[in-house]
Parts: sequence; structure tokens; C-alpha cells
Amino acid sequence: MHVFMRILALSMPLQLVVPAVASADLGVPEFEAVYKVRVSVARGEMRLVFERRDGALVYHSELEPTGFVSLFKRGVLAETSRFEYGGGQVRPLEYDLVDTISENRDAHYVFDWAAGEVTGSYRGQPVETGLDGLTVDRLLLQVAIMSDLAHGREVEAYTVFDRAKAKHYSIEVGDAGTAETPAGEFSVVEVSYTSDDGRKAIVLQCAPDLHYLPVRIEQREDGEVKSRAELVEYEFGSAAG
Repeated sequence: MHVFMRILALSMPLQLVVPAVASADLGVPEFEAVYKVRVSVARGEMRLVFERRDGALVYHSELEPTGFVSLFKRGVLAETSRFEYGGGQVRPLEYDLVDTISENRDAHYVFDWAAGEVTGSYRGQPVETGLDGLTVDRLLLQVAIMSDLAHGREVEAYTVFDRAKAKHYSIEVGDAGTAETPAGEFSVVEVSYTSDDGRKAIVLQCAPDLHYLPVRIEQREDGEVKSRAELVEYEFGSAAG
């Protein structure tokens, strides 16, 4: 399963509304967004939800195959990141991954910033390693980028904790343009984050009018588009900060 497809899916009707005023802190209001996903001949639906839950900031994603592929691939891939925001930085507190579509990739991480360590498990094996710098989990990176764009912060790199390892990604903001999606046409800013070897990149086309919500997400390898998600419906709720 491609990286960006681990961000979410599940179809449900949403009402298109005018975006709520963003938080003066995080800069991103609560939202719910549905995307259609394509990877080669495979199809899926992705749903992203950002909300305040039990006093915490929570970003959740689900992915479910659709169409012909769903006859052979059943299940769901769900990720949840609980996090905090302060001092211009998002910091993960707890991350969960449940994958019932493919092989067991279940993961659970606890980020202890006071102790400077990450503990938990990945594929049933214990995880314990150091934690420092601009570290986020792979799901939370999207919210971090949206917040950076909303505040005009120029962050050139993030450390992403994924598959029990810290991975370094460079961040590059490209020129403005437009993107045509099932949800409409939007003015966008293109942001890419690239692996150390430069071969793989995730490209987000973020709409300033939607608080920099990605309206198109692509995974590219050696410059070739391998997978794509396009915004279908969205709804903004109360501001989260």
C-alpha cells in the first residue's frame, strides 16, 4: 500500500460549507474531507478528520478499497494521531495504526517529550528510541504543513517517525497554481516532502481558501506519479487550537 493511502478512506455524504475561521494558534479549524484514491488499477476512498476529542487534538484517517478491487481486498486501514500544539510546533503524543487490508502493520507509539523518547510497538515488536527536534508521526505531517503554511513559517525539514524509525524529509514549497478536482477548481500552493535519497516524494496541492487543506495528494517516484487522491467533499467545523 502506498504511503499517502495510509492517510484515510470511507465514504459518507458531507455538506459543502464556507470554511470556519481558523484558530489563532494552530491556524487549522476542525474539518472532515473525503477523497477518491487511485493507485494503478486500484480504487479507494479516503476520509480525513481533524477534531478536538476529549480535550485533545486528534487527526484520524481511514482507507477502504472500492469497486472491483474491493472484491479481493477487504478491510480498513485506520490511523489516529493525538497531538498538542505550542510555540509554533505540532508535537505528537500518541499514534495508532490498524491495518486489516494487507499484512499486519499495526503500530502504537507514545511520544514522551519530557523523557525524550518514543516507546510502543510495531508489528508486535517493542519500540524504544530517542526523540528530538521537529519530529512528527507520518499522519501528523500533513497538519504540521498546513499550520506552517497558514502562519507563513518556512520549515525546510521534518523528522517523521514511521515503521519504528526516524526518517528525514526535506520540505519544499513550489509556485502557486490551480487544481481541478471533483470538489471544484481551487487556487493551490504545491508542497512536496522528499525522502533522503530523493527518489520518492509526496506532493500536496494545498488550497489557501480552505486553510491549506490538500485538494490533491500524489505519490511520485523518480518523477512519475504512482498514486493520487483528489478531494470530493469537505466540511469545516469549529476552530481547533
